[in-house]
Amino acid sequence: IAQCLVGSEMCIRDRNTMYDAVMKMEQLLGVYERLIDDLAGYMKENGIDYTNDDSVHPAIMLYSEAGRIYSRLLRTRKMEDLLRMEGEYNLMNGMVNEMKAGAWANLSGEDVSRKVM
Repeated sequence: IAQCLVGSEMCIRDRNTMYDAVMKMEQLLGVYERLIDDLAGYMKENGIDYTNDDSVHPAIMLYSEAGRIYSRLLRTRKMEDLLRMEGEYNLMNGMVNEMKAGAWANLSGEDVSRKVM
């Protein structure tokens, strides 16, 4: 009986953690979808062809990274990984807002790589 009670307590505890992770994952799926759509719109408005462009434009780099993270979201179960992905979203979203405001207008991808390193 004692083992059953301990097992049921663990299920109840883990259920709450799992619920929180699923809710965070659903939230992140939505924000990453909007970020990807926002980046696609920005590139279209600015004539950046992300399908055949060999350049390393910052918008293409962000679009690629956002897509990579989005594809991993459904396989991610740990809250700490989801929180890291949320932090990456916040960083990328800030960069997109800066690009839209013209802060990166004169930079190529190579210039950005040198500044970051």
